[in-house]
Amino acid sequence: MEEVIYRLLFFVNSSREKDVYYTIAWTMLENINQVPKYNINQLADMCYTSPATISRFIKKLDFESFGDFKNKLEHTIKYYNDQLSFNLKLIDNKSIKPSTIENEFYDLLIDNLEQSRKNINMRSLDKLLELIYTHNKISFFGMQFSQYIAMEIQAKFIALGKLATAFVDFQEQLKHIEELDENSLVIMLSVAGRVAKTDIIKKIKRKKVKLAVITQDPDVERFKEADLVINFGNPDIKSVESIVLGRYTLLSIMDILYYRYGQLYNHRNN
Repeated sequence: MEEVIYRLLFFVNSSREKDVYYTIAWTMLENINQVPKYNINQLADMCYTSPATISRFIKKLDFESFGDFKNKLEHTIKYYNDQLSFNLKLIDNKSIKPSTIENEFYDLLIDNLEQSRKNINMRSLDKLLELIYTHNKISFFGMQFSQYIAMEIQAKFIALGKLATAFVDFQEQLKHIEELDENSLVIMLSVAGRVAKTDIIKKIKRKKVKLAVITQDPDVERFKEADLVINFGNPDIKSVESIVLGRYTLLSIMDILYYRYGQLYNHRNN
């Protein structure tokens, strides 16, 4: 699934001037649920521009066509709407007290964190940290929320004197693959393991790099191309709960990596 909303947000947030493309992106975000229902002429009218300009903007976002863009936007919206179903009885019942939603959510989150605490393999984490320490070219990859976690851990490792790359835009990650070589270490963050359905891992491995995957997906066979797979969270968790709760647990794993790396390799301790 392409992260269409993220890409539109990235375009808006990084634009230096409010030109016609900025207006198109902003108008799409304002009417995001309507865009998949429109044809290109209707969307052009809504954005006060021409169909040709809409097509150029879609290509600028690296989508093949307007139809490709709409299809992937529909999947993106469905992805976010599906997260509401992590506990249908809470969402569908309007009479449930807000405190019930709060308690149910935190109970599930605490359970997921507790399962991760019990199941995490510190030897595997230490092996990954050794790879980070011994490689000069470190790249963090992720999709959607994992991209932002990748940038957070990138900043923390840089503060410890270990340079790493991470890109908030997934298309920039794809371009970065061409710069990888046998001296590179790629760390793929994937909460629910959906990245296994893409061909990005195969593209990375063609560059003969070391690849580590950190995921809540218990089906490690899906990542057989990886040199190291680190699982976290509850292996029996439902797919929707995995997406909702795994983000918090993944962030906790990143913090543990940071603290442990500082303990083992921080120059201040040498």
